[in-house]
Amino acid sequence: MSYLVAKSMIRAKTAFRGLPVPTAIALSCPHCHEFLTYSCRDYLYHAATQTITFLGTCPACSGKVSFWQVNSRDGEKSQIFMYPAAAHQHQVIPGIEYVPQPIAENYREALQTYHHRYYKAATTMVRASLEDIFKTVLGDGEIKELAALIQELAQKNNLTEQVTDIATTIADSPQLLAYLTFDNKPSQDTAAVLLKLLEFILSYTYVLPAAIKRLQHEISCLEQAGETE
Repeated sequence: MSYLVAKSMIRAKTAFRGLPVPTAIALSCPHCHEFLTYSCRDYLYHAATQTITFLGTCPACSGKVSFWQVNSRDGEKSQIFMYPAAAHQHQVIPGIEYVPQPIAENYREALQTYHHRYYKAATTMVRASLEDIFKTVLGDGEIKELAALIQELAQKNNLTEQVTDIATTIADSPQLLAYLTFDNKPSQDTAAVLLKLLEFILSYTYVLPAAIKRLQHEISCLEQAGETE
């Protein structure tokens, strides 16, 4: 099965026959499952379909991957597929552009360290992101009362009961805070859960409100257009 390469995975580009192509792509190797940067080579242009094919090599296991770039003449619409598919990896949440840059950078770094299997480092970056969110929105970044802070965040943003339900679950799960304070050593599973918690809070605090405002603007534009007809 082929796999669509996200634009955020492309680390470097060059020009081939006047068209932009990747020279380095970060992904989880389908052969050794390490998260690293593939180097790309052997580009071929196919005039009939206006597509480009090329190969990638894993620097860890020397495994090979085939890439196929379609819509090559349109940089915005072009897509790159790979085979065999990349090993499963945690993707950046949609709407990350609505998250304040320092918090988004901490989140991206948490993802990177998680992909590299540095789970304690990933947990550290999750904690830094949570502290930044609470400090920015509530004025208090101390996570010792994590459940209470999440409940306060829900009230501050007038969020749904689901957020409060998450806070209640956290209050009943003291082990979670033990991982964030490193009383317990984080494993892959705990780092994954903490990442999902961070993404949940990012979505409800920044992404969803921005999407609601955008929808309100679009509805207002439709209303104004109807009045002028």
